[in-house]
Amino acid sequence: MSEMEKLAAMLSQKKLQQEQVKEDAENQYQQWVESLKRLYRDMEEWLQPLVSSGVASVAITTVQKSERPSDDLAGSYDAPILVVTINGKRLSVDSVGRYVLGCQGAVIVKGAVSYTHLTLPTSDLV
Repeated sequence: MSEMEKLAAMLSQKKLQQEQVKEDAENQYQQWVESLKRLYRDMEEWLQPLVSSGVASVAITTVQKSERPSDDLAGSYDAPILVVTINGKRLSVDSVGRYVLGCQGAVIVKGAVSYTHLTLPTSDLV
């Protein structure tokens, strides 16, 4: 095998590895979106008695999120946002991101005057 053939083989291998990393990252973002949807379905279910009694409403919108924890993991995805209104007071549950230090994703729950973060432990992703 010539040096150029060795170089071509090495570059082909590197390209395949990069494509696999990109595919893995896309799968991780998709799993994160599915986890968000599952969380929001659960929250809607918990809030159903308030919605049924007319004191609350629930809506889901979508926003484009971009993350770049590294060059290999850079990506964009459509993240759902849960918007809850209870007696005229609004709160939202929005994705902080899939790649958050110490967990496999985080959301921020924001009200009019305060907020809190919820994190997905490393073992609970879909």
